[in-house]
Amino acid sequence: MWELVSDSRTQPELLGGRIVILLSELIRDRTEFIGTPTELSAQIDPAGSEGITPKKVSRLILQSVAALSKIGISAVVRRSNGKRLIELRRAESDDAQDTQAVDPIDPADVSGGENAPCFGV
Repeated sequence: MWELVSDSRTQPELLGGRIVILLSELIRDRTEFIGTPTELSAQIDPAGSEGITPKKVSRLILQSVAALSKIGISAVVRRSNGKRLIELRRAESDDAQDTQAVDPIDPADVSGGENAPCFGV
């Protein structure tokens, strides 16, 4: 009797680990990639040793969107003029890096002094 331990559809991390590494290496030297699954698979697996075919690459990317997002890569698979396109973009920088810290104000702590809200009647 066979027991199903895991399935690639319910646990995409089983297939997605290698695609995340390959896409990370591709995007390391550029800010974006826009192309067909055939173009992408030729760039990340030119020898075919990883087994990432054009048919598989879109599915693997869709299953790995969360993992890619964690490492700063946004991925979109869409159709344009009848062609399937894959868009990969690298986050340039953290938007919050250069912002100053904001001191939060507790609204319950605001007294009726000079900074009290004024409502005209």
